[in-house]
Amino acid sequence: MHRSAGHLIVLVAGCAAAACSSSSNGGAGPGGGTEAGVIDSGSPVDGQATDTGSGGGGDGGDGGDAAGAQKPYVGSVLMVTNDTPGQAVSYGANGAGFTPYSAPACALTTGSCCFYPAGSGSSSVGVGAGTITVVDGSTTIVTYDETDAGYTEGTPAAWMPGDVLTFSAPGDVVSAFTGNVTAPPTFVLTSPAPGATSVTIPVSGDLALGWAAGSSSTVVWVQISGSAAGNVGGGEISCVFADTGTATVPKAMLAMLQSGDTGQLAAGRVSQTAPACDNADVSLQVASFVAQQATFQ
Repeated sequence: MHRSAGHLIVLVAGCAAAACSSSSNGGAGPGGGTEAGVIDSGSPVDGQATDTGSGGGGDGGDGGDAAGAQKPYVGSVLMVTNDTPGQAVSYGANGAGFTPYSAPACALTTGSCCFYPAGSGSSSVGVGAGTITVVDGSTTIVTYDETDAGYTEGTPAAWMPGDVLTFSAPGDVVSAFTGNVTAPPTFVLTSPAPGATSVTIPVSGDLALGWAAGSSSTVVWVQISGSAAGNVGGGEISCVFADTGTATVPKAMLAMLQSGDTGQLAAGRVSQTAPACDNADVSLQVASFVAQQATFQ
């Protein structure tokens, strides 16, 4: 067993148990009525490992077993590309994490946002599913190795949009699982467009977002993080939207941050699936993200 800290952002699909056990690629994602998922609250483009902590729950539970009972563990495995314009495309295995289930204070559904104050992540004893292998076709592109301190992983080999990545774990405390995820199309944020300088985000009004739309098989995740001088206050806003090309982060959320704070706007397209696993709700995710430094006023 190993210990890790933080919190998982849980996307509640309100799915039936049989559908949540699917290992098909892509997944309809939150609100699609077919699959549940978990997205890490840490930045997807800074190489940070997946935070593990409370997760699951909401809308009658995040999956559960065939009898409708909540499974005892929850976790996720995340692969990302950083597709920020002006930077070389980079590839990351952004962590794997599994913990005992604990109902979240805020469960994200498509079209909703949650705010997490700085330092609000909870500590929890992590568990593992053995070494996790990710294969693209016949090529192993990365492994997540289970240690007493948590999962460790190297930089994965490159993959392309449309490639089917197969995740598999032999099982340990968390039971064995395998599932396929189709890498999503590259995410292109058009408003506010990433650039060489910081983007300004209001704290007293809505923030309109625009991007090149995807499909019903993907969702768009947005993280806005901010911290004041001396790292006092701040926090992060996380939102999940249908991949339609437009969305709004409401001023009620942005007002949680302070004028003068600095931070980051990260946004991306996520494909995910929930594989069959005897004792855990697991989400496998492949994402394309862009990032921009931000100031708040």
